[in-house]
Amino acid sequence: MKSILDKDFQQLCFKAWTTWGQEKQLDMVIEECAELIHAISKLKRGKIREGKVVEEAIDVYLMLGQLITMIGGPILWNKYFKEKTERLKKRLEKEEC
Repeated sequence: MKSILDKDFQQLCFKAWTTWGQEKQLDMVIEECAELIHAISKLKRGKIREGKVVEEAIDVYLMLGQLITMIGGPILWNKYFKEKTERLKKRLEKEEC
């Protein structure tokens, strides 16, 4: 299975996390997730364009890359990713029956 992060992205995330520190970056994760939630809510009401949701989702993705790099590391995240994707596959198979 391919890693959840490629090496270049992992290095970029590590640099961001070590440059600004754990406390600040954890706050940024919270902030970016909140902004994505807000954007999705506005999209559902037709108040913003899809591109804004994509922008906010990318911000969350960048922060998740930092979390993966600094909390648990890719090996642990890959383990849980595999478990969760297998669970989703099984749930979808049940829906098809």
